[in-house]
Amino acid sequence: KDSGDVATFTEALEWAHTDYPSDHFAVVLWDHGSGPLNRRPSAIKGICFDDTTGNYLTDRDCFAAFGWICDKFRGGKKIDIVACDACLMGSLEVAYTFEPYADYYVASEDLIPGYGYQYSLILE
Repeated sequence: KDSGDVATFTEALEWAHTDYPSDHFAVVLWDHGSGPLNRRPSAIKGICFDDTTGNYLTDRDCFAAFGWICDKFRGGKKIDIVACDACLMGSLEVAYTFEPYADYYVASEDLIPGYGYQYSLILE
């Protein structure tokens, strides 16, 4: 699947809510990040870059997908945690984009090591 396609993202969110319903929900966006806001045609800013297709999710793509999942599957309830395991996503602009759909936002404004978050430590 194309990780930079908003249809793939919404399909994954729907799958998680349908196959694994839960009172609490976290979404981790992973892979390359290049910061917020795609407002100029020449800007390439986003997250979840797909190395095969070159596609990526913009802040607007994520806003639309999170809005859809919160309305359709969560009854308007926010996602508990949205985290970006990607570089340069810890900005006020991105946090503001996700605020209507997430109680907590976790991201780095700097670079993330290639191996990403230490999930075993976090989940322990």
